[in-house]
Amino acid sequence: MILLLAAFGMAPTTTSALFANCISHFSKLGNYTVHIDVKGNAPGKVQNTQYDLAVKGSDTLLRVREPATANLDRSDRSFQLRGSKLLAYDAIAGERLQKTLVGGSPKSVLLGSLLGELDDSLKIALEPAALSSFFSRFVGFRDWHILHKNGLISVARYSGGATTIFWFSEGTYLLKEVALHVKGSTLDWKYTFHRSASTDLMIPSDARKVSSFYVREAPPKYKSPQAKAVVEKLLHAYSGLRYGKIDIQSDDGAIRLYLDGGRLREDRQHFVWAFDGKALTMRNLTTGRFYSGKAHRQILSEYITQVGGEVDPLIRRIIAHRGPYQELFPSHSTVELVGLFGTGSHLCDVINVTSVGLKVSVFVRRIDHLIESMESVTVDQHGKTQSLGNRRFTYTGIGSEPSSVKFHLDPGTSKILPLPKVNGA
Repeated sequence: MILLLAAFGMAPTTTSALFANCISHFSKLGNYTVHIDVKGNAPGKVQNTQYDLAVKGSDTLLRVREPATANLDRSDRSFQLRGSKLLAYDAIAGERLQKTLVGGSPKSVLLGSLLGELDDSLKIALEPAALSSFFSRFVGFRDWHILHKNGLISVARYSGGATTIFWFSEGTYLLKEVALHVKGSTLDWKYTFHRSASTDLMIPSDARKVSSFYVREAPPKYKSPQAKAVVEKLLHAYSGLRYGKIDIQSDDGAIRLYLDGGRLREDRQHFVWAFDGKALTMRNLTTGRFYSGKAHRQILSEYITQVGGEVDPLIRRIIAHRGPYQELFPSHSTVELVGLFGTGSHLCDVINVTSVGLKVSVFVRRIDHLIESMESVTVDQHGKTQSLGNRRFTYTGIGSEPSSVKFHLDPGTSKILPLPKVNGA
């Protein structure tokens, strides 16, 4: 009966018929673009998200935007799905990633493997099956009020202080809005459909390749524009750090790092490891054991730590294609420029980063905006010092390939052991 009504152009007169017509018309869209404006308010949670979804055959392009909150920076990420290939771009962080997913799954599952469980407001605009499942929650109720006005069809239900309203476009029956209101909570989803689509994703050539997107914290509180400028120059300097030798003197001893594009090496007193871009070689100087084998760059740290080695935080961030030292400036901290220290090429801006129980003084070289040293102090709830920490850096040949450095260690007379088994290898 529902199909006959649609065939003769007669308007559906029941909620079930409206739902069925909406699903039918949505299933036949083919190529389409939809903008979704999602607003939600519940105790302890506020949602304000915009989705731009384009579907063209089997290709899908999704853009997700969210404003800044008290704890999180604003977000603007795009995801292109072509078959089992997923390409993504974070416009705020200037980062890109690419993954090959297990094919044969619904689009919501493939996208969800990177985004997490998709919001219902997005699912129902992506797959007819999801839209049908969503409507099935409401078809059992009989006390709906249907109204035709201004080119829209509204379907409303009021029960026990709760309100549920659907709006559909008259003629196309495509969903225009969903409003759900219960005591203390509201949801409002607005949809704008267009019968055309482009699924091309344009990514700047200088976007950094990463293995995963991180939750972007809101920036710290800066005491002055000058303090903010020092931090931004520091983070920019380290984001481009690809070549050179770095000597680190810390409370745990001496560390030497070698950077050569995709090749890396770290020397410590009791452990040395090197990665030539394909193979990882490691020597534990305490046990005398030597390890060698092909390795995945993204999980180098897992191989190394399993056999008694360590990986410096700076190297960890470089391995993950993340900006080193971003973690120094969490959203709950305060950053203050306190003065200058040193002379000549060692002239440094000194910034204090203060958060609950921790104060870090960072000496930033004016010549290249790299860190000369860091001094940290942790205190208890009474302000009593609990620990002190110091790290001092010496840089050599920054921006130049290290000469005469081996990124594949020689086993000598040692027995060559295989790399340990790690997840993701």
